[in-house]
Amino acid sequence: MSISNDDIQILVQGCGESLQVLEFEKCSGFSTIGLQSIAAACRNLRILSFSESEVQQERSDVNWLSTLADTAKSLKVLDMPLVEMEDVDMRVLLNLASRCHTLRICESLQIDQIVHFLKACTSTVCSLGIGLHSHNMDTRERMAAAIKGCKGLTEISGLWDLDEDSAMILMPIAPCLTRLDLTYASLGAAQLSALISSCVNLDDLKVTDVIGDVGLSVVARSCKMMRTLEVLHNDAGFITQHGLIGVATGLHLLEKLIFYSADMNSQALQILAQNCPGLTDIRLCHVQKYHASHPVIELEGNITLNEGIKALLQGCTQLRRLGLCFCSKFGLSNVVVTEEGIRHIGKYGTNLSIITLTNCGSGNGESLSYIANGCLQLRKLELLHCNFTDASMMALAQGCPLLKYLWLQDCPVSLTGVKALARRPGLHVEFVRETKLEGMTIPWQLIAYASATTPRDDRPNHIDYVDESYMVPMISKQMPHCQNIRLPPPKPDGNLPDCEDPFTDVET
Repeated sequence: MSISNDDIQILVQGCGESLQVLEFEKCSGFSTIGLQSIAAACRNLRILSFSESEVQQERSDVNWLSTLADTAKSLKVLDMPLVEMEDVDMRVLLNLASRCHTLRICESLQIDQIVHFLKACTSTVCSLGIGLHSHNMDTRERMAAAIKGCKGLTEISGLWDLDEDSAMILMPIAPCLTRLDLTYASLGAAQLSALISSCVNLDDLKVTDVIGDVGLSVVARSCKMMRTLEVLHNDAGFITQHGLIGVATGLHLLEKLIFYSADMNSQALQILAQNCPGLTDIRLCHVQKYHASHPVIELEGNITLNEGIKALLQGCTQLRRLGLCFCSKFGLSNVVVTEEGIRHIGKYGTNLSIITLTNCGSGNGESLSYIANGCLQLRKLELLHCNFTDASMMALAQGCPLLKYLWLQDCPVSLTGVKALARRPGLHVEFVRETKLEGMTIPWQLIAYASATTPRDDRPNHIDYVDESYMVPMISKQMPHCQNIRLPPPKPDGNLPDCEDPFTDVET
């Protein structure tokens, strides 16, 4: 959502002193001037969050964080990991640390007196993200003592480029941690395993595939209480179906799984379904990698994952979100979830509310009709490089009665199918024309969203509203078509985001 400083000024003038909770979820368009307005007017704030929001830096003389610390005496949650800050007064940080139970600030901020800061967190902070870098550490003994003093600390993020020695400062509180983000920690598989094996009460773990298949087995043996596991891509990592089997056989309480792997097969998915029936969110992504320990990549053969997908949907009856990314950009030319797999989703995924598919579907291009007619709870659908044609769009226009959001890119759909969607009552359809980015052509995108209001009038020039009179060609003759480039939907201001994550995380 795009929000201006003027919008924020209107908000705080109208209800600033009465506001207790203010959260910006994936917003942009405002700056530190807007933050200063919030800090000056919202004296009764308890929660202030800028989760994944972009804040522009404007006027170095605006010290909004200092104002916030002085005025919002009841503040308990301050979540702003992406808000850039420089030269923050140490007294301000100590003030916030002494009363906030959740404090996540810019992870690139260098805190010189890190031990002094941690001591201020001793009795208050439960969730901490401050950008612990190996080069801004004090001595290992002093750091470990300061961390150990944080008796209530249960969540840690912002562990940047930690090496083996500096990561060991977490060992004194490891058994108390319930959430740990090691995405940016510079640790090898053995060091990650050693640290995580001590975190026996973890509920939520975010790590990269550097941990390896063996490391995932260690996680499964040690962290029996885990409900959320995210294993993300790192160029130096490598995991396969063997790691997933290890996870499945040990983490029986798992509810959310995001898994980037170099290989997969249906057997692993069947074992996952048998052992983790409480899963509500599964997102699987194939990443092209090779390693001597795993010489044959099964997904590059003639196998499919259709039976594995069927097993997941039958065994995990509480499943609400399904993501399957097998894009040819990551090395697959064959379709591993075919028309049969799409039919299974439509038949057994009746409770799904969010579906993301990449390089799925085969046959005559009509298989999306299985989802349109079977997934009656579906609210959000994302499709990239799938063999779904106009017939599928027509079926979607008639089906999925609760559908609120559709994003589509690089599928063999013509203007006929797009117009069929546009005729659906209450659905606004916007067409993002082909865009050049760093010399490459980004294929057109289609965004459809439900709204009770009239179409917005603030669209950028390259985004069109589609109705019966729309006649602009969907593929430019002047620009060569470049397939398999996955970008999330444009921001409200029309700018394309930097991220290439195939799974967006916004609930609709």
